Amino acid sequence: MVTVFTDQYVKNKKGLLNQIKSNISEYFTFTKSERNGVTILVGILIILMGFLYYTHFITPPQNKLDIASLKNEVAQFEASLTPREELGKPIADSTIFISNTASEVPKQLFAFNPNNLPEEKWKSLGVPDWLIERIKNYESKGGHFRKKEDLSKIYSMPPDLFQRLAPYIEIAAADTSSRKVYDTNSFAKERAEALSKLMVDINIANETELDALPMIGLGRAKKIIEYRNNLHGFTHKEQLLEVWSINDTIYNAIANYIEVGVNTIRPININTNDPAQLRHPYINFSLAKMIANYHSTHGDYKNIEEIKKLPLVSGDLYAKLAPYLTVH
Repeated sequence: MVTVFTDQYVKNKKGLLNQIKSNISEYFTFTKSERNGVTILVGILIILMGFLYYTHFITPPQNKLDIASLKNEVAQFEASLTPREELGKPIADSTIFISNTASEVPKQLFAFNPNNLPEEKWKSLGVPDWLIERIKNYESKGGHFRKKEDLSKIYSMPPDLFQRLAPYIEIAAADTSSRKVYDTNSFAKERAEALSKLMVDINIANETELDALPMIGLGRAKKIIEYRNNLHGFTHKEQLLEVWSINDTIYNAIANYIEVGVNTIRPININTNDPAQLRHPYINFSLAKMIANYHSTHGDYKNIEEIKKLPLVSGDLYAKLAPYLTVH
């Protein structure tokens, strides 16, 4: 029984190996048409490799640059532009350039002011058109001739042309200064006199009146009025230091010109259960709730001093708040 089983196992194993060998042989075996295709492909590759070898290693390049020939052509071209006998001649006078590009030099020159001089006048002085265009362009950009040497600074102004025109340049006295010179001492004196008469009530001043103060522009004026409305009116001028962007330097500059002359305080009634009605720069949300809760629990405040019982109210805070509170 064991022998029969062993023989059967050996037969099955040999059958499996034969099947694997058959599959491998079939996979690596080419048909006739496949062999022909491989042969043609190898032949094409050999031809391409031979062509590339021939073109890159056997045939010499045909497009090398002939430097010597190029230099020779350049020299011939330059010689055709300027005769050799004229190359060594120096240009003695720049009037050669002017005579080729402008009108003839006038027989008689005349006195002139170069500022806003009409183009016709420039032409009659023998100034070329291209230079007139530059002069006018200089003037259009705010340029001004304040002394005769300024004309020589025009770009590409021929020196000999300027030397010929210089004796005839006459610049008016009004053109010799670029701007009006102010007497700074007089200006400071006038400013001081105007400020000495200035007094602004910061409780009723508008933006224009506040803007007249030193170092206070319209931006700070708006901030002062905005804070004044939130505060319900100023009680003393030092409260300006609480305004955003106003520091000690600015306050010291305006302190002598401001006052709190009119009482515009709008008092806040603390007998309320609504924290929103207690809004004020000196009363934060926590204190507002505490004031309202105390009123809900104990009834109306008899006087404003009762809020001193609240733990959030210090002596300094009460002093600041007192002018703004009421129980009526």
